Parts: sequence; structure tokens; C-alpha cells
Amino acid sequence: MVRSVLENQIDFAIVGRIEYDHKLEVIPFMQNELVLLVAPGHRLCSKKSVRVEDLADENLILREQGSGTRRLVEKALSNTEILSTAYVESGNVDFIKELVAMGNGVTLLACMGADSDVDSGSLVMLPFEGGAFSLDIDIVINKERPLSNADILFLDYLLEDKSDPHVGYNYSGLVRNRGLLRDKPSATDAKRSYPADQSASRPSSL
Repeated sequence: MVRSVLENQIDFAIVGRIEYDHKLEVIPFMQNELVLLVAPGHRLCSKKSVRVEDLADENLILREQGSGTRRLVEKALSNTEILSTAYVESGNVDFIKELVAMGNGVTLLACMGADSDVDSGSLVMLPFEGGAFSLDIDIVINKERPLSNADILFLDYLLEDKSDPHVGYNYSGLVRNRGLLRDKPSATDAKRSYPADQSASRPSSL
């Protein structure tokens, strides 16, 4: 996803934090819990929460190396031999979730990327004891690529009333104030409102 932003294939991305290229503008967005996803009927479904040790005998289906999610998983499992059981890795989150739903293994992903799958009953979400692992999620934008008016409106919606508690900086309006617009916002666009359950605010790419 980050490479696609750098190569101007997409306008922006919402990703788990990694080390970024200097050509990217990075906006801290939120923190999200890393959870275990299993198929309905899996042996771990009887548990309310899981421990790292519970993964010892499981086939792990993981995000590709270098992704923010994969880095957090590697950190969480660094003192174990569990990563050696990973037999599939992919950058396609939907493919990973499909394999898990078919009973081919388990995966660890940010919980916001699996809400719809859990709601539909195709996957079961299990938190780790103590909510031990949190993923920092950022919005990344190519500094050299002008944003469309639609991008501006959507990002302003996502960032509305959000602030960074560490520096006391409010990000509302930050994207619009970058001055990198492809189109001039119209009066109609300025009045447009977005529903609170906007599905695009729950990206599956994490």
C-alpha cells in the first residue's frame, strides 16, 4: 500500500506504522488492537481471550514481511518459536481471511479490518489477554501528488476532531490546508455530510 502511494497508483493509504520514505506526509490516525482471527468451530473459540502460547500448534497465515501488522506480530512472538509455523504469508488481507474462514489456519490482524467478517459470522475474533498488542495506524500521502476534492472531503471527515495527545495538535482541516487540490471545492461539496458508519473508514488493508 505504501509503495502504491509512492508510485502514484493511489492517492493515499491507511496503514500500520512502518519506517516511511521522506517523500510521504504521515498523519497519525489511531491505535487499533491486534487480534486473533479463527474460523467458527475452531478449538480456541471456547476461550474469551487467548495467550501467545495458544498459537504454538497453529498454522499461521500472516501479512507479508515489512508490513506494519507483520512487524508487530514478529515483535509479539519474538521470544517464541511460533513464527516458524507460519506456512502462508500474503499482502492480500481478503485472501488471508478467506483461508482462515476455510479452516486452513489462523491469523493476527488489526481488529478494525475484520469487523464485517465477524458480523457476518465467517470469522471469530479473539482478543489477547490484557489487550497486549496495539497497532499504530497512519494516513500516508505522497507530498508531490495533488489530492482530489473527493480525497480532501473524505480525509477531513476521517480526521474531524482528531488530535495528537502527545503534541496537542489538532489535525482537523490539516489535509485541506495542504493546498494540494486538483479541483476547487464547490459549495455543494462543502455542505456534504458523511454517515457515522462510513464503511471506507474501516479499511481492510491493515
